[in-house]
Amino acid sequence: METAIIVLAAGASNRMKAIKQLLPYNGTSLLENALQVAEATVTNQIVCVLGANAETIKESTHFSEAISITTNKNWQNGLGQSIAHGLHYIESHFKNIERVVITLADQPFITTAHLNKMIEANRKPETIHATTYQETIGVPVLFSKFYFDELKVLNDDKGAKHLLKRYVKNVISIPTNFENIDIDTEVDYKNLTKKD
Repeated sequence: METAIIVLAAGASNRMKAIKQLLPYNGTSLLENALQVAEATVTNQIVCVLGANAETIKESTHFSEAISITTNKNWQNGLGQSIAHGLHYIESHFKNIERVVITLADQPFITTAHLNKMIEANRKPETIHATTYQETIGVPVLFSKFYFDELKVLNDDKGAKHLLKRYVKNVISIPTNFENIDIDTEVDYKNLTKKD
């Protein structure tokens, strides 16, 4: 089954003093790290959804030819709207995509192996594979075409969490060993750079 990865990088980083996507990490930036992780997976269809600060991010980021870039002009509507935007882009630019992995630019602990495990574990169209850490379940998450119509109408800041709740019986968790995988605040970033 053909799989695409959507790397969401559209947020305004309101809890940070800087553009979060461009923060240095591992010899590159948080966004470039996420793109490199996605590029190294078993799929070669990767879409990066930008929004806030899109032009600055484009000018400051190395995007390989394997990365398709699209800008969500309605990024203020939240994560769900950026997911919908990414899925509309995929359906209009790629043929035969049957699954999407949704991941975030601010999850530096997510590895290529984790994304590959998610992709390779997916065998049934109704199964959703979601990442678990501590007592949280969420992104990265894999949805099959079975859910595309519902993903395309998302339009809020809660992403696809309500789909995980609605179809909880179809969700298979892919655990991680990290306490917190998102970099949302300056404290998170300082803790990250101590480990880097």
